[in-house]
Amino acid sequence: MTPVICEATILDATHTLLVHFSDGANIQYDASKLLLNPAFERLRNWGYFKNFHIAPGGYALIWDNDTDISENEIYTNGKRLDPTSTG
Repeated sequence: MTPVICEATILDATHTLLVHFSDGANIQYDASKLLLNPAFERLRNWGYFKNFHIAPGGYALIWDNDTDISENEIYTNGKRLDPTSTG
């Protein structure tokens, strides 16, 4: 079972997210690849992209129009960061 999302932030003015999971994993997820999919087209707008929230229970990142990225997608396809690295 995939751990749930505890916290998420955007790295600078990019479509890259830093997501902290319940098992302590820190995952860097580049959402730009999703922007080619028509279902995620609205996320191309930076002002819209930065206004996400974590779904109740931590099972996804959600935007206003019910566009979401699941915790499994982020956890499985993101880049796991070394917790001892400083940058």
